[in-house]
Parts: sequence; structure tokens; C-alpha cells
Amino acid sequence: MRAPRPTTSRLADAARAHPDREVVVKVRARRGEAQTHHEQVPLEDLVESLDDRPANLVVRTGPMHEHLERAGAFVTVSSTALLEAVACGVPAVALDDFGVGVEQINLALQGSGLLGSLDDVVAGRFAHADPAWCVDNYFHDPSEDTWVERVRGLVEQRRSDGLPAYPELPGSWRDGFRRILYRHFAFTDGTERTTLLATVEHRVAGAALWLTQRRGRLLRLVRPDVRGGAAQTFAAENSATAPQAEDVRTPTS
Repeated sequence: MRAPRPTTSRLADAARAHPDREVVVKVRARRGEAQTHHEQVPLEDLVESLDDRPANLVVRTGPMHEHLERAGAFVTVSSTALLEAVACGVPAVALDDFGVGVEQINLALQGSGLLGSLDDVVAGRFAHADPAWCVDNYFHDPSEDTWVERVRGLVEQRRSDGLPAYPELPGSWRDGFRRILYRHFAFTDGTERTTLLATVEHRVAGAALWLTQRRGRLLRLVRPDVRGGAAQTFAAENSATAPQAEDVRTPTS
């Protein structure tokens, strides 16, 4: 079977097919900046490495709501920003080229009317969510909300009888390191350090955080071929090896 073209190449196809529109790759952070999701290859690199990249294919940051306010359409695989797009009335496509399943975190989109392919994106075939799916997924009438009363009940239980302790899973070294980072860098400027051990811990954690935030840049210094052709190869290989939609779909009851 012929491997599908990388997603960035198909976005370039969409930009060429609609030269009057900007095709925006919205990223959480710029290359080298800290973010919650680790990217083995920054999206900026993948876009910039395209041959004959159309001028209207751009990479942007900024609040998602600002982009949606002026968006004509929205594309994602499984981002919760899809719900924002639905709320804003922006037509969308949730890509199923890579499968529909637990690993893709998009099972909830079955029946939404939003699942589609990169071919749909290039052709400009976007859709609004199915009204019945919307009612079942956060867009019901506010009068049907039950969470407010449930929270009030928990607050009263805490005041009278107390709440049971939250069951914690066995910790790992990552959890321990995360707690150290929070202790030194979350909502504090570090001025409360008073012991030699706390000072050493702060400096070691700071060095580790610095390396983590710059791991992409350091990787490119060690392996400069990550940019350009290697970035496209990476994307193509991942697209080719990802589970295909027909293999992982489950019937809707």
C-alpha cells in the first residue's frame, strides 16, 4: 500500500487550492519554548521544510479563541479546541486518516458528523456538528445541568462528615521530579529557600528545567538533519505506521 503523504504536504495542498484563504497551523508555543506536549519535531520545522511552500500556509501562536473569532474552518485530530469551534459555530473536520480509536483520543467524535479526511480539508468540505451529538456532549440546555447541585452536596459533605482521601497511584521518579519543580517554580519566586539542601535542589531542578525547555534546540545541534528532509521523512513514516481508520473503528450503538 502506498504511504499517505505527510499531513503538512496536504495542508500545503489546501493552501494552494484556496489562495484567498490563510491556512494557519496553530501551535501552543514557538520552537524551543516550553509547552505541555513534547514534540519530537517542531511543527514549524515541518512546515518550513516544505518544498514550494505556499505563502498562505503560516504558523501562528496566540489564544485559540482569537483565531476562532476570524476562522472560516477548523481542523484537528482530537484537540478539545474542537469544542470551542463548535461553540463558536465554526465548521470543522476531525481527521480520521490516522484512525478512530482510544489511541487517537477521538472515539467520542463518532456520530458527531465532524469526522473527515485530509482530502475533505483540501476540497474545503467542512461540517457543523450533529445537533443530537451536541446535546449529548456538553451543548445541552443549561437547565439540564446537574453538576452545580452535586458540587454543593460535596461541599456540605466536606463540612459535616468530611470527604474520603483521594486514592493516589504508586509514585514514580517523574512524579517526584514534578513535585520538586512545583515546589520551587509554581507560584513562588524561590525566596523562601533557607537551607543548603533546598538551595542545591533548586539549582539542580532549574538546570533540568532549562534542558527540558531547550531539548528540541539541543537535538538539532547534535542532529542537524532533523530539519529539512528528515523532518518530512519523520512525518511520512508516522503517517504510514499509524493505525488506519478501517482497522480501528468500532460500531456506534
